[in-house]
Amino acid sequence: MKPWDTMSIGWIYFESLGTGHEIYTDGSKINNQVGAAYVHYYNRTEADSCLIRLGNQNTAFMVEVMVISKTIDCCIDKNIRKSKVITVSRSTLMVIESTEEKRRIIIEIKKKLKLTKIQLQWVRAHNVTVGNERADALAKLDASKDQIDTKFGPSKAKVRYRRKVLLVTKWQER
Repeated sequence: MKPWDTMSIGWIYFESLGTGHEIYTDGSKINNQVGAAYVHYYNRTEADSCLIRLGNQNTAFMVEVMVISKTIDCCIDKNIRKSKVITVSRSTLMVIESTEEKRRIIIEIKKKLKLTKIQLQWVRAHNVTVGNERADALAKLDASKDQIDTKFGPSKAKVRYRRKVLLVTKWQER
């Protein structure tokens, strides 16, 4: 990445329900099955929701990244330029904020956010916020589905680990 392409996207703490577009995201990994969901509220009324079943090899972190990316895509597709995307994944927000991050999906999220007035917010998990609890319930429901909607390849760490195991195995077999 070129130094002039480096971006930092800030986020704030969620304080209370507001008006306008608020979209809550959550991911869930239960019994090694992975699901994600977002719930869109407009003026405190549920307007839309989306469930995404992901491949079982995905980490909880990648699920959170993916659902935020899909949420931003949805806002852009529906021409919602000013909204709040609220997540329980502080680690995802910190990665999006980082200027050192080089993963393609994070860079794409940053570029999309620069084109909009979408504000990222962090809310504590299970703090009894209606939207947060609804997104959590939908993500858990979707994780139980058999049919996978979206597949990601394995993470770089998983690829390195598999390569290391393969090398050790071949070394021991000689």
